[in-house]
Amino acid sequence: MKKILWLSMVAVLCSSTTGCMFDYFDRIRDRDDDSTVVYEDPSYDDGYYYDDYSETTLEIDPGYLAGDMGNYRDFSAETYETTGYSYGTDSTTVELHAGEGYWVMARLNITGDLNTLEPGTHLEFDATSGYDWDYDASYDGDAVTYVSVTACSGPTHGNWDYDDGSQTVTVDVEQGATIDDRVVHFTATYDYEGETQVVDGSFGYTVY
Repeated sequence: MKKILWLSMVAVLCSSTTGCMFDYFDRIRDRDDDSTVVYEDPSYDDGYYYDDYSETTLEIDPGYLAGDMGNYRDFSAETYETTGYSYGTDSTTVELHAGEGYWVMARLNITGDLNTLEPGTHLEFDATSGYDWDYDASYDGDAVTYVSVTACSGPTHGNWDYDDGSQTVTVDVEQGATIDDRVVHFTATYDYEGETQVVDGSFGYTVY
């Protein structure tokens, strides 16, 4: 049951279209009675699964971002800042920043564990078809089952005039320099003012 509640929350977060600097665990979504509750009392428990996780900082290697994002077109730049966090085997986030004289950011919101991605893996996700997780006994709780990419851009770091969630995402994984190193390549598409924009990116990490 806890797994289902956790993944339900991740589904909401991954589908957010206003998520540039969104903090996953600051707040829990509106409840059925339409009252917003901020859980500041650690002893309070209404049955929602929101704080039983372990956060691990990941070392993410530099990569690149290229493509179109909002008003910024045909860019191609190496990342100057990369961060990653693992929340047990339930979810992972990787955030990439790039640009000189402008700022573009891609945050990968990953349901599952990066460690399960083997070289040669190819994954495809489509937000326009809805989210469809498998909760039955065959569900592998560690596997990467969904990836969305929040995109933000603007004139300076953290100052954005564009913020949107991906329509589709493809992920390809290749072997890095050592047996434990991985390089992740992704392509995400966005609907911007009636046109389709495409962003390519990559980053590296070591199985942890």
